This record gives sequence, structure tokens and C-alpha cells, in this order.
Amino acid sequence: MRRLAWVAAVLAAAACGEVDEHRHLDGGTGDTNGSADAAPMGPAMLTVTPMAHEFGPVAINGTSAVFKVTFKNTGGDPAMGCTAPTKGGLHPGEFTLTNDTCGTAELAGGASCTVDVVAKPTIDGIRTMTISRTCTAGGTATTTSNGYVVNRPMFIFSTSAETNGNLGGLAGADAKCAAAAATGSVSAPKALQWKALISQKTGTQVDAKDRIVWTGPLYDISGTVVTFDPSTWPWVGPASGGSNIRKTESGGVSGSYTWTGTAVDGTATTADCNGWVDGTQAHVGTAGETGNFPAANWINSFNNGCSDTFFALYCVSQ
Repeated sequence: MRRLAWVAAVLAAAACGEVDEHRHLDGGTGDTNGSADAAPMGPAMLTVTPMAHEFGPVAINGTSAVFKVTFKNTGGDPAMGCTAPTKGGLHPGEFTLTNDTCGTAELAGGASCTVDVVAKPTIDGIRTMTISRTCTAGGTATTTSNGYVVNRPMFIFSTSAETNGNLGGLAGADAKCAAAAATGSVSAPKALQWKALISQKTGTQVDAKDRIVWTGPLYDISGTVVTFDPSTWPWVGPASGGSNIRKTESGGVSGSYTWTGTAVDGTATTADCNGWVDGTQAHVGTAGETGNFPAANWINSFNNGCSDTFFALYCVSQ
């Protein structure tokens, strides 16, 4: 009864404008909407994001798209005595920092600044860099060692083993690529992860071009260029030379055909052996001809009954 009387008194006082609007009926205080973010507290602490970035394939003496890096003081005290962002790692000269809003300025608690990064590779092959900034009060924030990367090479091979259209789905196709790579005399020493270059239309559509993170350039298993920019479909082959994608995990020559379920633009076709789980003549799958790259039929040549077993897989490193 006394609780009810107290509530009635509070409500009456509120009607007369005598109650603090932030005071709860239980006698506590707090934010009326409960959504306010707490201000940073404690000593200055400098952070950097993102820790790593793939610029993808960039032509020699070309310039990548701009990528923004953020330094932030996650503490409450100001970050003071700061240096400007600096480049480090193996190939700092292959990258440029522009539009630096950090400089040597301090950062108040919770404040951030940015610097733009572009890659400008001057020679072929992987080029890497590290970015860091140091504040006397706030410490040093550094990206992953050599985590900023341009022109990371990728590899492709055709499996020596052949199979019908029951691959066990996309996951099963990936497993076949991993197994082949693990035993290949050329692929195994590379110690890379591998995925099948294959699409699926049945159920949820999955396009081959989107299953793989394309960094490029792309080489065959022996190191001959296949295409400089595998992220651009259809692929453009080298200026000279024949097919480079027919080599197997051990450097031999694969059979003539591969299951792909894929159009020349890297998207799924409707012929996918019922999602690559049916190895009968009830379904068909799209196949490519390994010896015809860079002609379009390297990936999309014909549809074939899924019971036939003379088809390999294209496997691409990650």
C-alpha cells in the first residue's frame, strides 16, 4: 500500500512539473531512451582498419583504385605526439599514400583520421606493403605485416581424374580439387587452397565468377600466364601462345573436357546435373573443352548427359 501511495505521489508531482524527467519510478536515473552510446574512456589507444586489403590485378605501371585506411583513437584521452602514416613491408615503393588527413596531428578521444592508398606496381608478381602510425600517447597501430597486396598470383589446373556429373554438389567439386592438388607433384608444393571453377543453377544460383576471390594474374600450374585479370569476364588470354589451362596437378595434359555449368561470362547455365548431384542420363551438364582456351568454348562448349565419366574439373587457387 505504501508503494502505491508513493507512486501516486510521484505521478501527482510530475503533473505539477516537479519531477526530474530522467528519474525512474524505482528511484534510479538514466537515459530516457536507453540508446545513447557511452563516450570513450581511459588512456589513448590508436587502431587501424582494415588490417589487410587485396588490390587485385593492376597493370604494370598502372594505378589501382583508391582505398581508404582509417586510424582511430579508441580511448578517451587524446592521442598525442603522433607521426604521419608511414609505409613499410617488402615493397613500400610500389604504393602511394594520398589525401592524408592524419599528418602529425593529435587525435581526441574517439576521433579518427584517414589516408588514401593506391597501388602502382612497376614489375610483375606479388607486391606487398604495411602501413603504420605511432603516437607517444596512444601507441603504434600497424596493419597486418605485408597485408596490403597487389598482383597476388593465382593458378589453375585441370584434374587428371575424370568423373560423371555427380560431384557431390559444389562442396564435393571443391573437395575433388583439394584432393587432386594435395597429391599433384606440381600443385602440392605450392601449399594453396583450391576451389572448382564451376557454377550451379539448381536451387540457389551460384556463379563461378563469384565463387572465387580473384586477385590475379592467373597462371597455369607451371607458371605460364593464362590471363592477367581473371576478375574480368570473359577472360582475355595472353598475346601469344596456346592453351595454358589444360595442364594437370602434376604438369601433364588433361583430357579434353571439363564440367563447368558456366557461360562464357562466368555465370551459371541451367545444365548443372541437378546441382551436380545426379550422375544419370536424366540430366545434362554444361562442359568446356580444355584445349581451346582462350576461345569461348574453353568453358562453354556443349551440354552432355551426366552419366558420362570423361569430364575433369578446373581448379583455381585461393
